[in-house]
This record gives sequence, structure tokens and C-alpha cells, in this order.
Amino acid sequence: MGFLTRLLGIMPKQDRAGLSLGDDVGWEVTCPPDPAAFFEALGTLAPPDAVLAVQDPMGQAVRRFLTDRAAAQKTRVQAGTIWPRPTFFHVECSPDNLKGLADLARRHSYPEMGIHLHVYQDNRVILEWYDAFDTMMDISKTVDEELVRKFCRACGSSYRRTN
Repeated sequence: MGFLTRLLGIMPKQDRAGLSLGDDVGWEVTCPPDPAAFFEALGTLAPPDAVLAVQDPMGQAVRRFLTDRAAAQKTRVQAGTIWPRPTFFHVECSPDNLKGLADLARRHSYPEMGIHLHVYQDNRVILEWYDAFDTMMDISKTVDEELVRKFCRACGSSYRRTN
């Protein structure tokens, strides 16, 4: 690691790699109008044992919630930011956790909820959302269209096939 990388706290190149959708993007989904609705709907897309990785939530209450419910098994996901060095929180997509995140989203602005989100299971990314709550999100082509449709209906989004 170079001197400037250490001095400035930039994430070194070898630490940036991780799970990513890569070429497995199958669905592009519009940004839901309500962050709480996103977390409520996420259970229609992600099984309860899937893991939600949240990068750099700004809200202290959100960070505390995610820390208190940290997933036992964590997999490194591809960082969306290299400076400042990102912080990741991993929590299972259990109904209680998603309800808790939805409740927090009702009381906090969307940047407090995290800037990049990944949902993964068994070393496979299900959902990837860089610049969460501000841009389109991507869903794996392995996810059945009916699940994508239900998820979008529940959170007020629309979707399109990418390939």
C-alpha cells in the first residue's frame, strides 16, 4: 500500500474486490419513491436467510440497529466507494430485521439508511444498488420475473429486462 493511500485513508485496490452482479444483471428497477416501502417489500425478493450488506449508513440509530443484528456469516461485497474507506454492515433479511429497517426509514432521511446496498445468498448477489434511493437498482437474472413483479408492485417501482 502506497504512502498516499495510507495517509488519505483510501481503500487499497486489493480490498475493493468482492461479490458483485457483474454480467448477471437481469432486471433494472426504478428507484422506489419510499425507502420504507423498499425495506418492507425486500422480503418478497430475498429469502429470510439472505444477507443485506449496507455500506456507510450515516444515521447513528441505523448503525446501532445493524450492529446489534449483525449476520453471523458475512461475505465481502464490491465496494462502491474507495474514499473515505467504506464501512459495511451485514444483516439477515429476516422479517423482523426488514420491518425494523422500514421503521427506521420512516424516521430518517434516505442517506442515513446507507449509500450502497447488496443482497446476497450463498455467494451470489440477488440485488445490487449503488447510490441507493437515488438511482436504478439491479437484480440478478436468476430471480424469477414474478418475484421481481411482486417486489416492484409492493415498493412502487417499475422494472425492465436488461438482456
